[in-house]
Amino acid sequence: MAALFPHSILPQSLVLGFGYFLPFAEFGIGLLMLAGLFTRQVAVAGALLMIILIFGSTTVEQWDGISTQLIHAAFFIGVLIFVDRYDNWSLDLALRRK
Repeated sequence: MAALFPHSILPQSLVLGFGYFLPFAEFGIGLLMLAGLFTRQVAVAGALLMIILIFGSTTVEQWDGISTQLIHAAFFIGVLIFVDRYDNWSLDLALRRK
């Protein structure tokens, strides 16, 4: 990942650290989203992660990947909008019923 950002405004140490953090963040967000646990917080974390990725893509003018990242960001925002209305099957709902 750091090799893609040699001419960006971002410091290489920040890019390298984020590159090590990113797979774990994606795995954790995806796992919690699939389980339906902490759905609202996970959707906010996912949307923030996508905003950071979009910012990074724009610093190196990598425009072809931004459309996919925007679709993912829209998914997380949609989850935030509809999580309370359509939450019929999740661990959050099971924990609230107890």
